[in-house]
Amino acid sequence: MLYGLERRQGLRRSYIILPLVSLLSLFALSIALASLTRNIITTSMERQLSQTNTFFSRAMIREAVHYERSEAWDVNGYISELALDSPIRITVMNLEGVVIADNFAETEKMDNHLTRPEMISAIQGKPRFVTRYSATLEYPLMYHAVRFTPGGPFDGDLVLRTSIPMVSIRELLYLGYRVIAMFTLFLMIVSGIIIVYQIRGIRTPIEKILKAAEQIEQNEWELDLYILRPYEFARIAQAIKSLAKTLREQIDSLRQHNDDLQRILNIQRDSVIVLDQYQQIISCNAPAVTFLASEGDRLFSDETDDGMGNAEDRHSLIQKRFAKKSLMTFVRSSELNRIFEEARSSGEFRRGVITVYHEQTREYECYVTPFSGSNFEGTEDVPQQYLLVVYSP
Repeated sequence: MLYGLERRQGLRRSYIILPLVSLLSLFALSIALASLTRNIITTSMERQLSQTNTFFSRAMIREAVHYERSEAWDVNGYISELALDSPIRITVMNLEGVVIADNFAETEKMDNHLTRPEMISAIQGKPRFVTRYSATLEYPLMYHAVRFTPGGPFDGDLVLRTSIPMVSIRELLYLGYRVIAMFTLFLMIVSGIIIVYQIRGIRTPIEKILKAAEQIEQNEWELDLYILRPYEFARIAQAIKSLAKTLREQIDSLRQHNDDLQRILNIQRDSVIVLDQYQQIISCNAPAVTFLASEGDRLFSDETDDGMGNAEDRHSLIQKRFAKKSLMTFVRSSELNRIFEEARSSGEFRRGVITVYHEQTREYECYVTPFSGSNFEGTEDVPQQYLLVVYSP
């Protein structure tokens, strides 16, 4: 089992990050839309106040031409009639800040407006929009004032100020915010459904692939890898199935080869040793163990001290002592080395007599023949191997 696979840390982190990024993106989008809506509504109200100022100032100029300087003009009545049923407040003042007309309040009860910020900007010829609390109406308004010259009964310039209650703007803002909130909530629900569906579509095939890998690791070859989509995962599943099939066939073939070789080695009375091209021992039978070890009986007796009572188990353990070791470590014979080199160079059977010096000097007839190991379909050739048979004297 690879470290971390059982916990699926990366996948769980992805399951959290993907919805979180989507929610944060939608949240940022809703904030941007809310800010845009506020700017649009505020700009629209400012444009409306500016246009209203222009309209009423021009209307007063046209009306004032019908009056002489000595005539009285009911400006307050004219303004009230002109802005009848309009939510916009209209105030007319002279340059000293005295209120002449107002359609929302009585002019006699109103304070001097000379210090009002919108009044100051209008007198200076730089009109601007001001949002502040109205002491007369006792609620906040947005103001805009312009300076103009009506003529007629008026001597000098006047200031025309329009204003709209902030509650009207806030109602529009709240309406826009509700629409944005509902739209964002709808997108969150739809995105959540899509994300859950996509996560399930990824998690299920991945879990099946991981389970199949664990089964292969445990030498279980009946894999549950029925995956149709996504297409990439389906291809991976098919590749794993093919790989598992090939591995199973190769393992079975290798086991069969090893069993056959072991049976051949075990039935021989003579010493049989399988070598690679570097004269390293790959395998050997029981008589070869005694031949290779000058004190073979003692080696067998030492292994029995470990509780290995079975002869076959003792032989398997002893044989491991010789595996992957050079033949010349146990049998130092120049003649044997010559026979082996000739067999390797020619690729043909070679025979000869060697002298081995153990407790007593003995001559053995031996032969070396090359042979190929198992070759599995879809793999490279196994390196050349050599069979050394030493006949008992």
